[in-house]
Amino acid sequence: MATNASSDLSLFTPDLILMVTPFREPPSIKFAVFFFTLAMFTAAIVGNCLLSLVILRDHQLHKAMYVLMAALSLTDIMSVLSILPRFMQNVASFNYISLRECMAQMFFLHLAIRMQSFTLTIMSVDRYLAIGYPLSYHSLMSSRKAIGTFVVATAAAVATCLGNVGFVVPLNLCKPPVIVAPYCDYLVVLFLSCGDLSGPRAYIQAALAITMVLPACAIVLTYALILYECRKPGLRSGQRKALKTCGTHFLVVSVFFAAIFFSFASGFSFLESLPRPLRYALQTAQYVFPPALNPVIYGLRTAEIRRSFSRRFRGKVVDGKAERLGGVVH
Repeated sequence: MATNASSDLSLFTPDLILMVTPFREPPSIKFAVFFFTLAMFTAAIVGNCLLSLVILRDHQLHKAMYVLMAALSLTDIMSVLSILPRFMQNVASFNYISLRECMAQMFFLHLAIRMQSFTLTIMSVDRYLAIGYPLSYHSLMSSRKAIGTFVVATAAAVATCLGNVGFVVPLNLCKPPVIVAPYCDYLVVLFLSCGDLSGPRAYIQAALAITMVLPACAIVLTYALILYECRKPGLRSGQRKALKTCGTHFLVVSVFFAAIFFSFASGFSFLESLPRPLRYALQTAQYVFPPALNPVIYGLRTAEIRRSFSRRFRGKVVDGKAERLGGVVH
């Protein structure tokens, strides 16, 4: 790998960064990794598109919780589109990336992950309002308010990502342009530069606290409040129904933050002895498994989603049979 990297580096131009990819040899591993990634990419795109279309086309699902599910699906699509096509390209053949493409990738990757974090937080607040304030829930959290809250969260995520880009763009990249990572990240690019990096590092840590740590704390707090409400006797039927959806949401939250934890843990010193391919897999987990699993979890565990999909599927089948029968009679 070192020999290949050094020979590839001789072809370097100032606008290109070499992305060292460990899955290119032997060919059997390369093809296995490529087709596994392609399968996860296809599952994530198809699953999230289907979930969003079902929610969009069924007026009975135009409620805050389902609108937020559709919003989460959009962020999942952005996540896989930002990393997996480029990752598959690097595994298959070409593993250089231009500086502009690197900056764009890091922007959209972080934008997607922060929007997911904010959306999951809004969903947890929505579930608390449904359980804690059942009589006034529809006035507190309508579908229109859910969309407005998501737009505000998106604006906050964009602002923090622009701040990251603003710190990285002026840097003098004076070190060998080699990234030993499956995707472009702010810290990885920072390590290619010279000079004082205390300012950019402080901003990145502050942005991480605002966009990841605070949402995680807010989700824990809302679920603590939900558990407190569950201790009260005489829950209404609407509250019990909302409580069932909390289990689904908590499962999605667990997958999301577990993937992030493994991604960050891959950079810890005590895991440096792990094989590089395994560390690569841990680093990409947060951008692969939550987007692929979320539509499956919501589709299987949410009765309204299942019923809506079943109605539309049966309607397509019945309409198709009617058209064929009409054609035969005609």
